[in-house]
Formats: sequence, structure tokens, C-alpha cells
Amino acid sequence: MVFLFGSKIRKICGKKKFKKDQKKFLKEALEGDFSIEELRVCANPEFSVEQMEIILEGFRLGLSLEQVGFYAKEEFAAEQMLEIRWGFLEGLSLERVYIFARPEISWKQMRELRLVLMKETIV
Repeated sequence: MVFLFGSKIRKICGKKKFKKDQKKFLKEALEGDFSIEELRVCANPEFSVEQMEIILEGFRLGLSLEQVGFYAKEEFAAEQMLEIRWGFLEGLSLERVYIFARPEISWKQMRELRLVLMKETIV
């Protein structure tokens, strides 16, 4: 079992250097129902543990690899990732989410734009 666990970690992380809290998070995530491909999306030493959690929660909530990959980028802060994820969860298309999913826009501005887009979608 230890060998299998170590081999999975190597498949996910490769030769990347992670901090202790990130390693702990990834080891715990391996025990979940995530695919190697999903775990690779969050296995980036540039992400905080909070960002890694937001990424994996997207998969847990049923988002596609394409949708999660859209916000799983180093240039997005955790709060921005959450706003983008909410856009997808509320049914906005990639094209609509792209309108507000830009790193230079604060998460508060993203929220305002997302809410406007949601109202336009409902009408």
C-alpha cells in the first residue's frame, strides 16, 4: 500500500517542490474520490492550500475538467476562484464567465459582474 501511495504521489506531483501543508493536503486528497487527472489540476506549488481546496471542491460539486481548469490558474486569488466557480455553478457558460474572469478584476467586481450576468440569463 505504501508503494502504491508513493507512486500515485509521484504521478501527481512529479518533481515539484511542495510545502509541508501542501503535501499534507495532497496526501489527504489522494484518499478521496478524485482521479489522478483532477488531482494534477490542483498539484501546483504556487497554489495555497485554500486554492487547492477550491479547485477540488469544484470537481466535488460536479464541474467539468474544462470549467475547473478555467479558474485553476496561479494568477487568480482564492476569492477570485470562488467567484468564477460560482458562475459555473449558477449555470453561466464559459463565454459568460470569461466576461468577468480576469485577474486584474477584484473578486468584489467579479461578484458584481456575475450577479448582473445572472440577472440577464434569468430574464
